[in-house]
Amino acid sequence: MCFPRAFAYGKSREVAQLTREKLATIHLMTISIKNLELWTKIGITPEERSTEQRLLVSVDLKCPEVKAGKTDRIEDTVDYAEVAEIIKGLAKKERKTLEKFVDEILDEILKFKFVESAEVEIKKFALSGAECVSIKNSKFR
Repeated sequence: MCFPRAFAYGKSREVAQLTREKLATIHLMTISIKNLELWTKIGITPEERSTEQRLLVSVDLKCPEVKAGKTDRIEDTVDYAEVAEIIKGLAKKERKTLEKFVDEILDEILKFKFVESAEVEIKKFALSGAECVSIKNSKFR
């Protein structure tokens, strides 16, 4: 049986006290946004940042207590449209590295009350001869 890393790293006293039986009853829903297209100024050199570049952003949100499956109410889940708008808003800021952008996205996503952990991948199309360059990182609450 696989357990989320948040449990393995003992992120809280409550989690550390859970027994295997209790962990087995926890259901983690994954909410995903795949290849959200953004245009932003990003790159190490000023020349690279002089024009916007196309990025594709994918996000996986792990949510242990989403009740919308029973209630059918948006208030009981993560509004993925709101997540997308936050990411688009962050794209308006100029930065040098994909790593910084990934970290900023993760920090904002983890503010949502139902999100226990998140993984973000950004694809950039700037390396000649390669389909893309990709940066992926995850964080836990």
